[in-house]
Amino acid sequence: MIGDEWARLRANKTSAGEYLNLVAAVKDDPSARVLASALGGISVLYVRVASSPQEKDALAAWIRGTFAPRYAKLGPPSVQDTPNTRELRAQLFGVLGFYGKDPSILAEARALAEKYLADPASVDPTLRETALAVAARNGDAQLFNQLLHVYETSTNPEFQTSALRRLAEFEDPKLVERALDLAVSNKVRNQDAAFQLSMAMTDDQNRRLAWQFIQTHWDQVQAQFTANMGATLVGSTQAFCSQADRDNVERFFAAHKVAASDQALKHAIEHINGCIEFRALQEPELKTWLASQPRLGF
Repeated sequence: MIGDEWARLRANKTSAGEYLNLVAAVKDDPSARVLASALGGISVLYVRVASSPQEKDALAAWIRGTFAPRYAKLGPPSVQDTPNTRELRAQLFGVLGFYGKDPSILAEARALAEKYLADPASVDPTLRETALAVAARNGDAQLFNQLLHVYETSTNPEFQTSALRRLAEFEDPKLVERALDLAVSNKVRNQDAAFQLSMAMTDDQNRRLAWQFIQTHWDQVQAQFTANMGATLVGSTQAFCSQADRDNVERFFAAHKVAASDQALKHAIEHINGCIEFRALQEPELKTWLASQPRLGF
């Protein structure tokens, strides 16, 4: 039912508000799969439809009010938890941390991140990567330096790669600059550089800074490309959602050719155009719905 409603929304047969009403109705469903289906739509509305800080703040407040009580009912992780309960907790933790900006979740994410960095096996596998990502997005220089140290010194390839990926998710502008500089340095393997830059491009807060960096440091960026990684970077521009940005992307890559990236650029432009259309249709609906919700202050 949730999948059908989302398909109707993408086809403009229903509204963002009606979809969110359905999501709220299933917030206490015991199935992690049902909740995952519902929360996937929320992330798209937050990132691709809500375009202003005011809209995002109001949607974040609704997310907290809707899902924080459900998360609290689950209680802390326990060895008695079923796989479904662990997955439910991770799903709720993620939406409350990434999009709800719930202060208690942010504090918990930082505590779990510190614990994970001290001993990776000490944190529930279903929570640790999400906790580390949430902590990084809201992290400070101290956490950045801890992750950088792990990346530079760990002998565990999985742990090392996890630390590197998280460095691309910090949203403090000074730390974003450090992460971007690192990505095009000789400290990062060529096959990882494009992933780091692409991750920065997918973050709402970091996208413009990352794109500006890519354009102004193009010679350094291009020097990192392996046979297929250039297309990966070009494809990451699909995260944009405006005509001005689409045109800028087209102009830049027309003047700065990237080998084997024609299809990636074509698909990126198609995605941007789809987002422009989706936002134009549904953002007014979302605004109306947010204004109708009590206690959101929108």
